[in-house]
Amino acid sequence: MRFLSLGVSYGSHQGEVMLLRTLFLSFIVFKTAFGGELIARLDLGHAITDMVHRGSSLFVSTERSEVFEINLNNFTFHKVLELPEIRDFTGEAVHPKVFSIDVSDGGRLL
Repeated sequence: MRFLSLGVSYGSHQGEVMLLRTLFLSFIVFKTAFGGELIARLDLGHAITDMVHRGSSLFVSTERSEVFEINLNNFTFHKVLELPEIRDFTGEAVHPKVFSIDVSDGGRLL
């Protein structure tokens, strides 16, 4: 009995196993050859909520009410804004989240 599956008989999986091995080894070779990191990695310490690119700067907001400006030429960053904690309806102090960043054409953060 033959199935359409790679033209191999049902009792013999040798063709399928060989195909899977070839695909797996191809993936490993491709990942090793081209898997290098293309850009620098930068850890801001918190989850990112928004990013805006202007010129050579990248403005990034985090879930802990911080906005950073990252210089894309040398990957240095500095904190532009940090909002103070607020109290929620239960009276617990929480960090407000910055959901959106707007930057004017002149580079001013709004």
